[in-house]
Amino acid sequence: MAEMVCLICAKRMHVILVELVISSEWDRDWTGALKPCFSIVDQEAIFNSALRLVGSTMVMAIVGGHQIIISNCGDYRAVLSRDGVTIPLTVDQKPNRPDEKARIETTRGLVLSVFNPRMLGILNISRSIEPEIRVSNRTKGDEFLILASDGIWNNVSNDEACDDVPNAEVV
Repeated sequence: MAEMVCLICAKRMHVILVELVISSEWDRDWTGALKPCFSIVDQEAIFNSALRLVGSTMVMAIVGGHQIIISNCGDYRAVLSRDGVTIPLTVDQKPNRPDEKARIETTRGLVLSVFNPRMLGILNISRSIEPEIRVSNRTKGDEFLILASDGIWNNVSNDEACDDVPNAEVV
């Protein structure tokens, strides 16, 4: 089921975003374009799901000449290295965040905690396809941007990842 949601996101997200951006209503407001884009993809995923209880995690970057626009859902993360300093551009959407726990409980959701807070005691992420969006201005000191999943971030800190990039072998 989650694979289907990921496929819908991969096939449709950029198409819908382009449609919204080239529409006459777009006023160069990336947040204003991304929120309805995610909402449309979320509705398509729900429509195509047998269970109607679906979600996906993701991180997306739009890198322009003057700005970096980041949107993330779940525990995928974006980290920027600028002048040798690690700058987190996202915050993981997990049920242990006080604002996420409050949001979940406001919508009649339940966060259970045995070892770690989890949605219904099972899920470590707390949203379906509802992004947090951040727009950052670019500088000449921007060196590289890392977009990765929890497979990395569960084992490596932001600083460790940025420290390792200059030593990484390019394949």
